[in-house]
Amino acid sequence: MFPFYGAVAMALLTVGSATGITGPDFLGHDVAITVSLTLWILGTALGLVTYVVMMIRLVRDAGMATAMPFWLMPVVPPMVSATTGAAVSTHMPEGAPRIAVLIFCYILFALALTAAIGILIAVARQFARNRSAGVDVIPFNAIPSLWIPLGVIGQSIAASNLLAAASRHALSTEHADTLHEFGIAYGTVVGIIGVIAFVTVTTVTIHALRRGLDFSLGWWSFTFPIGACAVGANAFGVATGSTLILGIALALLTVLIPIWATVAVRTVRSIRSGALPAAA
Repeated sequence: MFPFYGAVAMALLTVGSATGITGPDFLGHDVAITVSLTLWILGTALGLVTYVVMMIRLVRDAGMATAMPFWLMPVVPPMVSATTGAAVSTHMPEGAPRIAVLIFCYILFALALTAAIGILIAVARQFARNRSAGVDVIPFNAIPSLWIPLGVIGQSIAASNLLAAASRHALSTEHADTLHEFGIAYGTVVGIIGVIAFVTVTTVTIHALRRGLDFSLGWWSFTFPIGACAVGANAFGVATGSTLILGIALALLTVLIPIWATVAVRTVRSIRSGALPAAA
C-alpha cells in the first residue's frame, strides 16, 4: 500500500496551489499566500520522502515484486511540486531566492521524470513477461491504474512550460527564451505520446467497463491523470498560443467533472454501505 502515500503529498500540493490562485478573493492575499506556501513546503517534503523510499525499494527489491503502474504514485509528487512551484517562485523576493526556487523546481522535474521512465520500463517489461507467459497483461481490476502514467505526462508538460513562463520573472531574456523553447519541444514530443496513450487506455477502459469492471478505490486513478492532462494542455496551449490546444484542455476539464462526480458518489455510497472496496 506504500505507493498510495504519494497521493497525500499531491493532495497537499494541489490544494495549496488552488488556495494561492483562488484564495485571495476569500481569505485575503496574505493569508492565502501563506497557506499556499506552507502546503507547498509540506507537500514537497512529504513527496521527497515517498520518492526516496520508493527508489530505495526499487533498488533493494528489484525483480522481487510485480511492477505495476501505481508504482508511479510515490515518485510523481516532485513533478507536482515542480508544476506548482512555478507560481511559488513568483512570490519569492526578486534575485537569488526566486532563482533558487526555480532551480530547485527543475531539479524536482528531472528527478521525477527519471524515476518515472525507469518505472515505466519495468512495467513494460512485466507486461511483456505476462503476455509471453499467456496470462493477463494486467489484472482486470487493476486496469484503472493504466491511467496513472498519463498523470506523469500531463504534469511534466505543465511543469516544463509553467516553469519557463515563471523564469521570465527571474532570469535574463536569453535564458528564459531557452527554457521556453525547451518547454515547447518537450510538450510537443511528450504530448504526441500522451495522445496515443490517452486513446489507448480509453479504449482498454471502455472495453473493461463493458466486461463488468467493478467499482473500487482504484477508480480514482481516472481522475487525477485527466486533470493533469488538462493542466498540461492548458500550459502548453498558453505557451504556444494555440486555441486548439486550449480547447482540448477545456474539453478534458469538461469530461473530468462528471467522471469525478461519478467516482465520488460511488465512493460515498460504498462508505455508507460499509463495503468500501480497496484500491487495485
